[in-house]
Amino acid sequence: MIVMAIALALLAAAIVANGRHGPVVATLSAIVADQQEWTGTQVRVTGELLQFQDPGGQPYGVIEDAQHDRIGLRQIQPWLSLVGHQVVAVGTVAFDPGFGLYLANPHITP
Repeated sequence: MIVMAIALALLAAAIVANGRHGPVVATLSAIVADQQEWTGTQVRVTGELLQFQDPGGQPYGVIEDAQHDRIGLRQIQPWLSLVGHQVVAVGTVAFDPGFGLYLANPHITP
């Protein structure tokens, strides 16, 4: 409960500080803990880029932190050279019942 309160306070402070003009620096654990609050927010997250395949064989990616919290990437092709490396990703938090939590319109850099 305390962790969630701290995460919400940090989110509110970041939004006020950024004036919604740029991405909010966020942790994956905060996003995963309160998906509904973060959905629609442009964020900047860091973690390791990993690649997987869905049951139909389509590749997708995730960004994972040290605590194994993850956020998905619907496409991985543009960033295949970064798989297995720490990355910084900026995108809008979104949720799809068939895919889960993901970054929409991501921009990923090493």
